[in-house]
Amino acid sequence: MVKSYRDLRIQKFMLDVKRGDLSAVRYDLDHRDSDANATSSDGWPALIVAVWSGNSDLVESLIDHGADVNVKHSTGMTALMTAAEYGRSDIAKLLLVHGAEVSATCSNGMSALVVAAYFGNADVVNLLLTARADTVGRMADGAKAAEMACKGYKGASPCAKADILKALAKSAKDNGGS
Repeated sequence: MVKSYRDLRIQKFMLDVKRGDLSAVRYDLDHRDSDANATSSDGWPALIVAVWSGNSDLVESLIDHGADVNVKHSTGMTALMTAAEYGRSDIAKLLLVHGAEVSATCSNGMSALVVAAYFGNADVVNLLLTARADTVGRMADGAKAAEMACKGYKGASPCAKADILKALAKSAKDNGGS
């Protein structure tokens, strides 16, 4: 199947986003009318791909060009959840400042807080708790953030898990939760 010029432009733009090529993405946004809300051929929004790249300047540039900070993949995964998974607290903070929904959930009920807890990303957990993330909500299987921290990703450090459990317990106590 022959792709249209527009499809090829989107493909190139998404490749630049994936590579974290800030200058190419800015050029495309400023001079080629690329859409900051574009999605890859497999359905991943540009902002989520930019979070994967780890380039906070790229994320900010997409937001400045109109990217929806609450955009979701078909699974319900958000940019904030992606930042939580990869421990990118600088990007998580940027997304929150621009209005990302702190307690949004994906199709299995997982929130950014649960993702950060599972992957042992204590800095992101603390940031999300400061932003008033829901600590009481449960995933579709009934698990809460503290349970996910205990199950945890095999690469998460025991110290990070302990810090996360302390932060969750303190937040629950401070907010009258359980």
